Amino acid sequence: MDGMLVSKSSIQGEFGSRQAEFLPPGEQLHGLFEAEYGETPFLNPTGNPIFLLLSTNFVLFVGAKRFSNNPTTVLGRVPRTAMRFLPPDNGVAHFRVSAQMQDDRGQWYQVRLKVHKMWREEATAFVTAVNASGQPQQPQAYPQQGQPQAYPQPYSPVQPHSPAPGPAPQQPQPYPQQPAPIPAPQHPPQQYPPYQQPYPQQSPQAPYPPRRGQGWS
Repeated sequence: MDGMLVSKSSIQGEFGSRQAEFLPPGEQLHGLFEAEYGETPFLNPTGNPIFLLLSTNFVLFVGAKRFSNNPTTVLGRVPRTAMRFLPPDNGVAHFRVSAQMQDDRGQWYQVRLKVHKMWREEATAFVTAVNASGQPQQPQAYPQQGQPQAYPQPYSPVQPHSPAPGPAPQQPQPYPQQPAPIPAPQHPPQQYPPYQQPYPQQSPQAPYPPRRGQGWS
């Protein structure tokens, strides 16, 4: 009877010593984790654990014995670039991992896994590595020596001694045209009657004749 694999270190040691049994030729083991329950297109092992192995170019699904937890055989193999994981749905004691995978005929399948919290770190790193497989990173060109490196400027340069930008000056508004004044009515000149003397003009009186004997010779 096979020894029962319980601890994480014992499971990792078992697969480390049996890589040639599960991995394709030339592949190296880069990570693994165990799911207590898994829905896959290959097998629905209700009540049985399932192992996921990450190699150089593939994701492998490996079955396990129910009581001893020993790996049995490869249930399926999917290229890393044909599989995409959703972010893990974290829980307290367990968390769930979901993924979509595509076969060689272009058909998509759903994968759902229930994982114990002891494998949280390994499963999170596994998911990140698989999702990065289909996204090749472009090499960054480094600037040549002696050439200043241009950095994007988030703000437009401000000329020295230039006034701070402000609202545009308002143009003076012309005053509304005043209505033309109404001309005063032109009255004809008033005709007055000729000047009349209030009293009739007196005719000059002749001087009195001198009386004799009074200053006359």
